[in-house]
Amino acid sequence: MRKIYLLSPVALFSAALFSCGGGDHIVPTPTPNPGPNPGPVVTDFYVSPTCNDCLVEINTEYCDGLEEVLGSGYDVTGDYMSAKSLRATVVDISKLSSDALTVFNAPASSTGELYSGIDAASFLSDLSANVGIGSDDSEPYFAGTLNSVSSQASYVYNIAWIRGQIGGFPATTSTVRRALSSGFILDLMALTPDDIVKKYGTHFVSHACVGLAVKTLYSAFVDARDSEKVSKAYKGLSAVESSLAGQLGPDLSLTLAGLDNYGATFTKTFCGGELSLLEYDKETGLLGDMTAWQESAAPSNYSLVSLSDGDLTPLTVAIDDMELRDEVEMAIWRYMQNANRSNVATVPLLQNSNGVLYRYVTSYEESEALENESGIKAFGVLGSLYKSRSGDAIPLYSFINSDGCQILSLIQPTDEWECIGYVLPSRTNSSVSLYEISDGTRYAYTIEAANSYGPRSEWHPTGAVFHLLRP
Repeated sequence: MRKIYLLSPVALFSAALFSCGGGDHIVPTPTPNPGPNPGPVVTDFYVSPTCNDCLVEINTEYCDGLEEVLGSGYDVTGDYMSAKSLRATVVDISKLSSDALTVFNAPASSTGELYSGIDAASFLSDLSANVGIGSDDSEPYFAGTLNSVSSQASYVYNIAWIRGQIGGFPATTSTVRRALSSGFILDLMALTPDDIVKKYGTHFVSHACVGLAVKTLYSAFVDARDSEKVSKAYKGLSAVESSLAGQLGPDLSLTLAGLDNYGATFTKTFCGGELSLLEYDKETGLLGDMTAWQESAAPSNYSLVSLSDGDLTPLTVAIDDMELRDEVEMAIWRYMQNANRSNVATVPLLQNSNGVLYRYVTSYEESEALENESGIKAFGVLGSLYKSRSGDAIPLYSFINSDGCQILSLIQPTDEWECIGYVLPSRTNSSVSLYEISDGTRYAYTIEAANSYGPRSEWHPTGAVFHLLRP
């Protein structure tokens, strides 16, 4: 029996390890460093903590083996290589001739297939390229895989697997249409094209590798140049793995801050096998011996373990009627467009300060320019904003006074106030609260909830609060 070897033992948690905007795990205020010539004497220099929390999610995914996978519809806007993306049966493999259907045992294992991207779009492009679909980065192929609302988040995805079986059939029109499931045939006559797509997806599975898999997905906004983002995200993933294995200090958030990783999410999914046999310590959350789970693998509980070019076939191949085929093709296009609209672009909100001026910008380049050209040091990410209006989001306006001080507001007093993005109208379980504070002459913004701030407690909340997205 082959075994999956992980880089390190992993803890099982279902809630946030750390929480932005308050709590015992808030990152301490950075040590002030306004530069050798800060101008006015800085007596009470305060900078907000950054959003360096890490949400950890552990999921399990059951599947009934190759018979459930092969011939099933598949939604390519859903989760990559997941039983959750399977839809109703299009091709009934029991109707295929013995010459057409190929199923054989193919034991093998991999310590990790790695996919990555500097942002959500490039990550999804990497996934879709592996399957041989989606040359257009604007299409939401496998968008259901994403575990962050931030379109600017960098991703690293590792899939370790044990393969048990391989199965497939020729995806030719003659082979497919002779073996259509009874339900699909009836639904072609009874359902609208849009309802057909909802029930059967956009493609169907014509080739599949099944067995056991452990999928590890990590995302974070990385405050760095594009050339550094993936490598820093990978280091962030390694830091979380080490922390959950007890090999890192108690404050993971400080480590992630040092790697310029903000608003991280770590998702580990166990696929296939008898999932009740997964052992872990309920006190520490650390995984125990996975031998029993791995040895429980059987053809009846195998799950998808890989997707490759040619494994997924367009649903329209299964439709003989030319007019209906065209209508379903248009329905798929509409479905993809609707899915694309749900993927809203975001921008980060970064903070810079020299101890006198406080500035809040929405790009790494702006923050870097303030530090390098104006001596206003970058202090990381507070949260994210929607780039354009989405749902019930409301505009966030910004104005910079003649003295260089910046003020944020939910109203636009004059046309000089610029909209820099959109925030949530109220607090949610996944939002970050940004509090306005003042020392009587200056304004600043922080995600730390307190009654006073700074070394001499001269800063106090004004009562204004903005609800950001996590980075």
